[in-house]
Amino acid sequence: MATDNELLSDIYRASRVGAETLDNLISKTKNSDIQEELKREKKVYRDFQDKTFKEIRSRNEYPKPVKKAQIKMSKMGIEMNTMFDKSQSHIADIVIQGNNMGIIGMTKSINSNKHADKNVNSLANELVGIQKENIEHLLKYL
Repeated sequence: MATDNELLSDIYRASRVGAETLDNLISKTKNSDIQEELKREKKVYRDFQDKTFKEIRSRNEYPKPVKKAQIKMSKMGIEMNTMFDKSQSHIADIVIQGNNMGIIGMTKSINSNKHADKNVNSLANELVGIQKENIEHLLKYL
């Protein structure tokens, strides 16, 4: 069903962008307590990306690719945001904002694909739960 594939692709892209963004931020957190938290979150996103990819492939589909411009814009945003402030608090704030944007984007995607398969919808809601949990973990660094 098209709505299933659309939602699965959105889930895949969101988890991939999350992992790549964290990868860029980890390099900015040398000798910082928050680095381990970012590595944990990145692993969770990569595992979720793999899980989603397998689900997409089990349906004989391929995920829609992440736009290179989106990744490049994210990387540039991180460079600008951390140019003068690489403090744990600032990094936590950036990641919390990213998770909030992810929650909003995934919620819109869920609402736009109301007829998606129950399992696909559950996967999307699981990603939202992961993002909410990430925020909770980061609050101590503010």
